[in-house]
Amino acid sequence: DEDETEAEPTQHDFVPEDYVEANAGARIDVDVNAAFDVPIVSEGYATAVPIVSQDVATVDAPDDVNARAGSLGVQEELRTRPRTSRVDSHHTSRSDNHHTSRANSQYALSTLDPSTSTPSALSVSSIVEVGQIYTSKRELQHKLGVMAMKSNYEFKVHKSCTQRFEVKCVDDNCKWRLRAARIEGLDFFSVRVFKNVHECSQVMNLRPGHRQASCRLVGDEIKQKYDGIARQYRPKEIALDFQNQYGVRISYEKAWRARESALNSLRGTPEESFRLLPLWCSMLEKNNPETLTRIETAVDNSFLYFFMALGQSRAGFNKVRPVVAVDGTHLKGKYKGTLYVAACFDSNEQIFPLAFGIGDTENESSYTWFFERFKEAYGEVDSLVFITDRHKGLERAIAKVYPNAYHGHCMYHLSCNVKQHFGQNKHVHTTFYMAAKAYLQVEFNMYMRKLAAVDTRAHQYVMEAILEKWARSHFPGNRYNIMTTNIAECMNAVLRDARSLPIVSLLESIRNLLQDWFYERRNEAADTMTPVTPWLEKILKKHIERCLTLDVTPLSLYEFHVRGIDMSAKVNLETRTCSCREFDIDRYPCVHAVAACKFRNISCYSLCSEYYSTTSWRESYSPTIYPLDDRRLWNPSSDILERVVLPPHVRRAPGRPRTKRIPSRGEVRPKRKCATCGQLGHNRRSCTGNN
Repeated sequence: DEDETEAEPTQHDFVPEDYVEANAGARIDVDVNAAFDVPIVSEGYATAVPIVSQDVATVDAPDDVNARAGSLGVQEELRTRPRTSRVDSHHTSRSDNHHTSRANSQYALSTLDPSTSTPSALSVSSIVEVGQIYTSKRELQHKLGVMAMKSNYEFKVHKSCTQRFEVKCVDDNCKWRLRAARIEGLDFFSVRVFKNVHECSQVMNLRPGHRQASCRLVGDEIKQKYDGIARQYRPKEIALDFQNQYGVRISYEKAWRARESALNSLRGTPEESFRLLPLWCSMLEKNNPETLTRIETAVDNSFLYFFMALGQSRAGFNKVRPVVAVDGTHLKGKYKGTLYVAACFDSNEQIFPLAFGIGDTENESSYTWFFERFKEAYGEVDSLVFITDRHKGLERAIAKVYPNAYHGHCMYHLSCNVKQHFGQNKHVHTTFYMAAKAYLQVEFNMYMRKLAAVDTRAHQYVMEAILEKWARSHFPGNRYNIMTTNIAECMNAVLRDARSLPIVSLLESIRNLLQDWFYERRNEAADTMTPVTPWLEKILKKHIERCLTLDVTPLSLYEFHVRGIDMSAKVNLETRTCSCREFDIDRYPCVHAVAACKFRNISCYSLCSEYYSTTSWRESYSPTIYPLDDRRLWNPSSDILERVVLPPHVRRAPGRPRTKRIPSRGEVRPKRKCATCGQLGHNRRSCTGNN
């Protein structure tokens, strides 16, 4: 058209080749609040330079400062650089389909590629005008799409490549059009031509939906809604909010894909996450010494197994009781899999995570690989005890890797099996729990006789199970007061939302969680003034109250006979034993030992195991877990960069992917109770009581 003038690239658009190569892929962070500063790449970082007053564009740009800010600043920077020959396109161009993930700041990694950054124009103007410069073509596309939806018109792409971007109205007879070109040597796109006048009937051109309401644009608009891994924003809500905001109807499928696009932009795609796994492990080991990570891949480089044990957990393991609970839980991401967790209790009866692993399923081969890496991290430990469910592959793996360790079963899982086979009899389960937790075999036999009287089938079932695995009175080692795998189960519950993330984001979420735990408990332990932890302090106070009614008879300097109304025991303070066996197994004074200490005027704190001392509690959390550096500062070795990890080979099951865990045998899930009407079976959102 005669009335249109296009600003073609001029000589100052060319930059030195060494400058382009040095800054290729550098991240440009744009501050949209700075109307008079434009970021320019300098030595791999974003540097703000002041806007100059001279306009070098060959088109009559508007006088609006916001519209001209980007063009003036960038072009002035380019003018000051020496003129050289044109840079070859293969040095600077990028595929439009290459989208490097950008992750949420709480649990993922930042990207270095400005072409895939979140749309944020250099100009703070809410409209597109000639002379504006955008950090990428995607940013310009996003702004045009939002403008089209708000103004109720549509356009179509006439030409789109790595160097040019042209759009025009859907009506071929309309003169509305825009042309943008890439600035040579950078990923910036500048608006060269924009005829913002429609000569068509916009109402006739609109479809039931909207041409510009793509999944990617909708995803970019809603990504701020996902401010955390636990944030729920369902496709139905997305479609409703988008219609209220822009007046555009989108289908449920498009809303679902938009959500996936937003999550991939924030957290990274699963495929990209597997590719970044070796780099992430390398930086984790660099910032946290003594950390052990292992990645196992198949011949074709597809992912098989992963193991991680932080150096801080390895350093604190010798300060906690050597009773390790191991369990696995399913992952809910695209490639599924199983998360393995090994944890124990600290001095204050809180979860102390030891190691994490990822594999395909819970089977003997995967557990064997996990325990071999666990042994590499923690070695052989005296009196080591593993508490697990009754998984056969898990039992064989422990026997193969740790033949000298003790292995106990979780009494809760065994109780669930009893419920599955013999029903929900309250007396059966109460009697079984009392028998499992009994310290003396005499007490165990008494409760088992009661169980036989209540249900002979349940009695026969638990007797056929190995008593040394689940009954504390028959256990050959020392499992202290740990009778279940609740440690690992609680860890799985804490990571419930994180288990749907890509693998690197999942691991970063775990690292961040442990970082917070170590910091909080380190401060809590530093503020504790008692010789033992607060958890044991409460138990000892209860023992002191109970021992006031006991009669103590000394037998020797260290031996005592303690009698009560319904109890009698012999205590030896020198050997730290009691005939009730609670002192022997738990390693802190029972009520009889507390009575003997009171009789001799001896502090019962001195008879507690070092595992319960405040000093051990402090030392177990004394190391600091450090975060990873910004990705721009990563400098991995060449062998790490050459390591290739591809996603695992999985076959997706038909139907909607399952996200909820299948209940174990005998497990009864509690029914929901409505907060509005108080009835069971529904929640407040689905309540119909007020209708």
